[in-house]
Amino acid sequence: MKSLRSLFIILALIPIAAFSQNVQDIQVDYNSPKTYVIGGVTVEGTNYLNPKQIIQLTGLTEGQSITVPGDDASSIVKRLWQQRYFEDVGLYIDSLSASRDTAFFKIKIVERPRVSQWTFSGLKKSDQDDLKEDLNLRRGTELSDYVITSSVGVIKDFLKEKGYLNAKVEVQQTKDTVINNAVRVNFAVDRGPKIKIKEINYDGVSGIKTFTLDKSMKKTKSAKWYNFFSSKKFNEKEYVNDKASLIDAFNEKGYRDAKIVKDSIYVMPGDSSKLGILFKIDQGKQYYFRNITWTGNSIYSAEDLTEVLQVKKGDIYDIVTLNERLYGGGKDQSAISISSLFRDNGYLFFNVTPVETNIVGDSVDLEIRIVEGKQARFNNVIISGNNVTNERVIRRAVYT
Repeated sequence: MKSLRSLFIILALIPIAAFSQNVQDIQVDYNSPKTYVIGGVTVEGTNYLNPKQIIQLTGLTEGQSITVPGDDASSIVKRLWQQRYFEDVGLYIDSLSASRDTAFFKIKIVERPRVSQWTFSGLKKSDQDDLKEDLNLRRGTELSDYVITSSVGVIKDFLKEKGYLNAKVEVQQTKDTVINNAVRVNFAVDRGPKIKIKEINYDGVSGIKTFTLDKSMKKTKSAKWYNFFSSKKFNEKEYVNDKASLIDAFNEKGYRDAKIVKDSIYVMPGDSSKLGILFKIDQGKQYYFRNITWTGNSIYSAEDLTEVLQVKKGDIYDIVTLNERLYGGGKDQSAISISSLFRDNGYLFFNVTPVETNIVGDSVDLEIRIVEGKQARFNNVIISGNNVTNERVIRRAVYT
């Protein structure tokens, strides 16, 4: 509130003018704003900042007109606050000219302390080094609530990724006795226990083994025997990704409508360092491929494309494998996909889109739409960096 009062009571203190006027003769009527010519501006209270730079930030220049009280004065103070350099800001009339139409202004500030040293306690050196790089904290930084709050947030997020979900960070500030208006800041960290996943359960699932669902999640692992060599720590970011992978596991089995209705994370009774996870699943029914048609293809026949796709009527409607056969990127990187078939033949602008055209009962009709585009050809081939081998030799080797 002290700082806000400075914003609205900017003319409350008017000292004896330099022109030997009595302070009682200089009155400011807040109901009748008056326009003054700026005779000069001074700054009081600087330790680190250049007074000229502060004046430049205000936009006040000698000879300029300003109305006080008024929006101009308020916006000047607001502009200074936005720099986050100050703990307090005030703009005052220091004196008036004999004609009372020229005002000399004073900007009174209290600078924020500068941080002379950033340290960490409660963390191993490698973690401290990583955090220093992430935080990019430097000596001489202005100490502000924003810097402290954002730094604590980064530290907690860093520890969460390592499994310390309940870490506490205390910010310790001590005055620097050597440097004026400076403080030393230490982040005292209590990591607490590493939080691990003890169990993962599924509700509403049938026809799919728990092992298959567990395996689909790459980073979210429980303490079951087949996860012996896997990390069981809980990572929120990886957990979000693994929920998508869990749905993929249902899609691979033909459950195209499967979704997670609710996921609950709970602390295991008697052990606050262990978590349990319960997924409530709406599995839906299992679907199968029915009719598959192709449109837009002229380079390869529908029969050739179907042979590459390796999907036939009656197969489980496996969306994940379908996408791998269309676009590549599956477990077998050497496998031919529809995309690689065209692009390896120079159709670099090729595009393919599967569209569900009809669903009858548990069967899905699929139309695969192709845009072949123009075939790309080599123009100029530039070879550089060959200090030993002759360019003609290289060109023979890469002849196309």
